[in-house]
Amino acid sequence: MVNHIDGSHHILIKEGSPVHLSIPIHSGKELGPGLPRKLSGQQDYP
Repeated sequence: MVNHIDGSHHILIKEGSPVHLSIPIHSGKELGPGLPRKLSGQQDYP
């Protein structure tokens, strides 16, 4: 769930989890291949 937007970053939270994810959203650009891989390794947050 998007908690808030800070500039070009969407801050995601999952209820009951202490982890907050910051996802860069830049117009016309896709996420690089390493970011989803790194984020999937975060504990308590799929």
